[in-house]
Amino acid sequence: MAAVNFSLSDRQSTRYVERAIADGRVGEVLGVEIRLAFPSWPRAFQAEAAWVAGRAQGGFVREVFSHFAYLTDRLVGPLEPEVATLEHRGAASDPASETAAYGVMRAGGVPVQLTGTVGAAEVETTSGYCGAAGSRSGCRPGATSSLLRAMIGSRSS
Repeated sequence: MAAVNFSLSDRQSTRYVERAIADGRVGEVLGVEIRLAFPSWPRAFQAEAAWVAGRAQGGFVREVFSHFAYLTDRLVGPLEPEVATLEHRGAASDPASETAAYGVMRAGGVPVQLTGTVGAAEVETTSGYCGAAGSRSGCRPGATSSLLRAMIGSRSS
């Protein structure tokens, strides 16, 4: 048996946005954008967990994006990957995790974009934005296991 802790699932803000989308307070969701930027990977608090730095089990797509993926799937609709690309520095034999991720997908028909980088930011940034018609409110979402599998499956690039 495997389990994943989606830390955003029981947050009050998640439940609020879920209700606001369901009852139409935010209008029609027109798009979702997820941006992840890390000065380094793994992050300082993860340094002792060497596996987090490797392609086989770690990387920010598995460790961070997965939470936003789950939220997007929950709040907007099932995610369907259209394009998913991971980039790695160094040789193909280098076991280090991804340094960049780009994705285009649909969540219940709504366009979703993912950009993620390591080494191009001075401060860690993890954010999501839901553009909604008739509202300036945003939500902080994220995607599903099928997209995550698609991106992890492309780790050989």
